[in-house]
Amino acid sequence: MNPSRPLLGAALLLLAACRPSPEGKERVIYAPHEEGLTLAYENPSLEGAARMESRRQVRVDLVQPAAGGSSLTGEMRHTRLTGEDRFHFEIRDGGLKVSDDQKHAATILPEGFPDRVSAWVEGGVRTRVLGRATVPGFDRLLPAGASKVGIWIESAPESGDGPRTRAFLLPDIGTAEALEWKAGRWTPTRRLVSRGFTDSPKRPAPPAAPAGRQR
Repeated sequence: MNPSRPLLGAALLLLAACRPSPEGKERVIYAPHEEGLTLAYENPSLEGAARMESRRQVRVDLVQPAAGGSSLTGEMRHTRLTGEDRFHFEIRDGGLKVSDDQKHAATILPEGFPDRVSAWVEGGVRTRVLGRATVPGFDRLLPAGASKVGIWIESAPESGDGPRTRAFLLPDIGTAEALEWKAGRWTPTRRLVSRGFTDSPKRPAPPAAPAGRQR
């Protein structure tokens, strides 16, 4: 299996920062970018305990400007009942790249997304932009003044062997909802249920200078 495939599945959860474009216009990028931002997801197709067990939390631990100030780099983690995964990410010109501790890397969104690039292939999976839309139900999770217009994308293996999925991406949120084509219909498999901020991790304090000898 291509090592980037697990990254594609995990990091699509993280699929927004506003950064000036080279033309001086405001560019909307679909990826988490604020330290302490915490997003929680559930699988709405499940019920009861199974639904709670499927709950997953995504948290941005660190964000900093890259050299030259044209991109952002940082760290995030996915937490679930069975464990935790950590990822490094880079946001540049509308694109999002992620890598794990084993140095496996994947392009989740290409540079130029969504206006200059509407389709791409990564790890044997072809993704295309379907268009902009609004989806009811997320208003309570959005900060004041946030755009309710998002983008639908659709992904499927080039080989035709594997799931066909869709994701609805919101500015300043990333993926708000994910669907999978099952039994002739689109079934929701992941939905954003909460958004908030937790305290950012404290930076290690420098070691204290040794105390002077008592006389």
